[in-house]
Amino acid sequence: MRVAYIVFTCQAYLGTRVVWQKATVFASGMDDVYYIGPHADVSERLYHWGAEDDYKSLPYKMGDFFRASGLDYDWYFIMDDDTYLYRDRLERRVQELEASGVHPREVAYMEGCLLTHLAHTGWGVYHSGGAGTLISARVYDEIRRSFLAFRDVHHAPYWCPHWCADICLGQWTAPITGLRRVHSDRYHTDPAKAGDGVAEAITFHHLRRREDYYAHQYLGMSAGDAESLLRL
Repeated sequence: MRVAYIVFTCQAYLGTRVVWQKATVFASGMDDVYYIGPHADVSERLYHWGAEDDYKSLPYKMGDFFRASGLDYDWYFIMDDDTYLYRDRLERRVQELEASGVHPREVAYMEGCLLTHLAHTGWGVYHSGGAGTLISARVYDEIRRSFLAFRDVHHAPYWCPHWCADICLGQWTAPITGLRRVHSDRYHTDPAKAGDGVAEAITFHHLRRREDYYAHQYLGMSAGDAESLLRL
């Protein structure tokens, strides 16, 4: 079981969110972490394939990742630089999935906080990128194959159907045969608060300050006491 951590960032946050996230979420090691950002610097685990560094270009950063990264992992976890991930919990979750028969090279599987507010439209449902999205190797490979097919027909590397990268990922994966698109309450779109089941949570999103990262790290270490700490 090998998991790649794919983190989207930009120039504005290289000296703040990225530093704080590396010191907390990824304190155990950076070998499988890939920051997709404004330029390439492999020594800092920073990768870039040409997309602009503004918010509207985020779908192109994501498209570039699938088109050009050429990685070979069993699982990929896609997240933002303001996401707090409990890495050990995610890895236990992946072990549970594999033990239950979800073989990542064979099964097209996605998991996270599934958003349904556009389900009645052509955009359908999609996972919150900030809360983090777990995808299996088969999903990664299928997206890459679809991009190659698109290039051969349209002479362009890929298509970005929407300004929102999360919706683009939903659209890119929609044609995959047998796709399992799973919702879990363990992935959160906001910072931790009382009642969130912090002891079981895998992610929280929208962290803003250095203190937020260290507070969420402390909550993870506090285990059963986390809920009472949030009520103080």
